[in-house]
Amino acid sequence: MKLNQIGVDQKTDKSSLLHNYLNFYEFFLSQFKDDDITLIELGVGPENNKGKSLLTWQEYFKNAVIVGVDVRTDCKELQNKNILIEIGDCSSMDFLGSLCKKYSPSIILDDPSHKWSHQILGFEIFFPILKNGGVYICEDLGTSYPPASQKISWSDFHEDAATYFTKLVNLVMGGGRISHATKDSTYTVMQQKLALSIDYIACMNGAILIKKK
Repeated sequence: MKLNQIGVDQKTDKSSLLHNYLNFYEFFLSQFKDDDITLIELGVGPENNKGKSLLTWQEYFKNAVIVGVDVRTDCKELQNKNILIEIGDCSSMDFLGSLCKKYSPSIILDDPSHKWSHQILGFEIFFPILKNGGVYICEDLGTSYPPASQKISWSDFHEDAATYFTKLVNLVMGGGRISHATKDSTYTVMQQKLALSIDYIACMNGAILIKKK
């Protein structure tokens, strides 16, 4: 069954019922469909959507270990033989570091708070531990654009996440070099380092997908 149809059946908002992410994702993720992989999803979803994407991944990736990460203890009720739940704060370096030591994922999906600082931190912490050939996805980048970007609850960093990832696109296209048009922009050492391990970047409305070499 197609990934999006599974998502529709599970009523996740990642499906064509709302965001329509899954049709986009399947083109890149189908290669892992029958593999023995670990998938980590940061953010299990609000009460009205809790765990629906985890159940979608469980059905699509039948041989995978699915790890859901959330700050809410009630998410533990979603745990079963194929779904593991880790409770903790995705803004905590200590907690994220503990996950890095525990898991070796092939797919990581960022969908917790949508705060710019958390989206950037999650990528910089987790992308290095992603397996070679693995995929990192960051969702809900609409918080980087108005009117959502004007909310203090999301715009908690000097740079929005969309701008951060756009700089990575520039670095990947240039093989680590900075283009003339953006030479006055600030690129961090971390961005320049991570860009060298990126195979390609694909994006759609609201989400970006980054493939590791």
